[in-house]
Amino acid sequence: MAGFDSSTASDNTPGAAHVHDALMKLSQEAHEIPTKPGMPASQSTPTETGRGHTMHAGNENKEAHVPPPKPTIGDHAVVNTSKGIDVSEFDNTIDWTQVQQSGVKFAFIRATDGTTIQDSSFVTNWQGAEQAGIPVGAYHYFSTSSAVQTQIDNFIKETKLVNAGNLPAVLDVEDPTQFSKLTTAQSVQMIQQWLDGVQQATGVQPMLYMSSSFSAEVLGNAPQFNKYQLWVADYTTAAQPVVPKPWTNWNFWQQTDSGKVTGIAGGVDLDYFNGPVQSLPVTNP
Repeated sequence: MAGFDSSTASDNTPGAAHVHDALMKLSQEAHEIPTKPGMPASQSTPTETGRGHTMHAGNENKEAHVPPPKPTIGDHAVVNTSKGIDVSEFDNTIDWTQVQQSGVKFAFIRATDGTTIQDSSFVTNWQGAEQAGIPVGAYHYFSTSSAVQTQIDNFIKETKLVNAGNLPAVLDVEDPTQFSKLTTAQSVQMIQQWLDGVQQATGVQPMLYMSSSFSAEVLGNAPQFNKYQLWVADYTTAAQPVVPKPWTNWNFWQQTDSGKVTGIAGGVDLDYFNGPVQSLPVTNP
């Protein structure tokens, strides 16, 4: 099945293999990502311009809250939290010195997407944030149309370019349509495989990024993920985000995708860490 590493299958009976092959074909057909004209089939392109935190997660909770304004990094008063951002190549050139001076205490940076996509600004953004004294972490945008092991390999290879080791690695799962042809068990297995593989490669337990509705609708609020730190997406002006089950609290919160930060042109994702900056889960200062 698309997204699974077949070498990890536990049932090797002929009947199971036949079903597995049929499911693989069905899933691959359902989750094929279109390519740009002239682009090799092996190099998929995102289906949305801002793929990676801006199109799916967070928006489903807007109807339950007041739609957010265009906040700056300092105007959403949440007690005992630290303010941060997450960025990708779609945020264009960033002046990280100005970002640091504006009060940003941490940053997550997109590294990879699926099997073949590397964020063109990852290394530049990582080095710029580090030079400005901002703790950083890398995230991977998950794709069900790619084998999980090759996605792990893509992420590890890219993050080794900067010796990534400040904040834990993050798996970004946010688009439920990618998982529409998979069962809950299959979706959970794929995500767990990525988490296990990256932890084995880095020695640090990764984090999960998702919304409350994704956890419920796609993962059935799988209790096994409770041991991972949560970065929740909920675009709201409420004092706290909606926390997905099985978690009872949040570690990081993406509060809006349209904030304003000095040093970044246009809107940017604004985040909070649930604690003082001294408590950030920095693994390799």
